[in-house]
Amino acid sequence: MTAAEPWWQAVEPVAAARPANPGELVAVLDQLASVASRWSDLLEEFRQATHRFAGPGAGASYDLACRRTEQAFFELEIARRNARDAVYGEEPRAPSR
Repeated sequence: MTAAEPWWQAVEPVAAARPANPGELVAVLDQLASVASRWSDLLEEFRQATHRFAGPGAGASYDLACRRTEQAFFELEIARRNARDAVYGEEPRAPSR
């Protein structure tokens, strides 16, 4: 089994999800956050190899992709928290960045 296989297996149920109510949406966002975390970890695994084998241009672009993936994960966490608060009756909070 390759390092990528578990990630792809985790993506399939999220991609197929069609939330029918707010609770299901929160569950899907929880799954999506897990997938995003795995994706970020997977990208990090190849950072050094990209710098070593593909040169400084590819390395710089790869670093930018890793940063954007982290930023997307943090934004997803904020959306997930706000959705959970809205669904389960907690007061919505301003995004913290």
